[in-house]
Amino acid sequence: MPAPDSDVITRIIHGVYYVGQCSILAPVFIGFRRWHLLSSGMRAMLYCCLMWTVMSIVGEFCRHAFNYNVIVWQLVDVMEMWFIGGVYYYTLQFRFRRYFPLIGVLYTLFALVDMFVINDVLHGMQNGLFTGNNYTLVVKHILLVTIILLYFEQSLRHLRNVALERDPVFVISVALLVFYAGTLVLFLVRNNESITLKSYVLTIPVLTVLNFLLNSTLAWAFWLVGKKQKKVLEPAPPSHFA
Repeated sequence: MPAPDSDVITRIIHGVYYVGQCSILAPVFIGFRRWHLLSSGMRAMLYCCLMWTVMSIVGEFCRHAFNYNVIVWQLVDVMEMWFIGGVYYYTLQFRFRRYFPLIGVLYTLFALVDMFVINDVLHGMQNGLFTGNNYTLVVKHILLVTIILLYFEQSLRHLRNVALERDPVFVISVALLVFYAGTLVLFLVRNNESITLKSYVLTIPVLTVLNFLLNSTLAWAFWLVGKKQKKVLEPAPPSHFA
């Protein structure tokens, strides 16, 4: 049996990838429909979803028009930190959150250093505008996972008698944790210049599944906003012998 043509495989991969990317429209639509009910943190998450939507369109346009879109995804790496950091800036009650703007500034500066200095040292004349910023990716994932874990700790400290799966921010946190923990290795593979077609074929379907899970869970979180939360522990009925 003849091996499938690489162009056919590439088209299939891109088709699957586009379907996964389009799933971001679900949380954007539901989020705007429930805009008047969103807290400041949830609005920051909606802005992030809108940013993902716009930058995905810009990235695909640049890829087709200029055969270049690296800078688009590098900007996404920076903006993700600010938008998702905003979600937890408005949600966390730790005093540590007052340092979030400073952390965002330092992270942005590090991304620029990674782009124009570290990549120049590692790749010679080929600067970071044409290569992936692996160090920035690692730092971003570590920071975001740490912030999400801080939120989980806060949730454990302030246990409530409502089901956590009905809490929008908790649902978002689970979705983001799974996504960033699952995509770190994939993004590092994506930025590897020695990546093979076989590795690429294996990477895109996994990334697409993670995108579907993230976007569908975000859509569910926006849908939960304003819904009456189900209590886990009902108060005990009054005693007839009191």
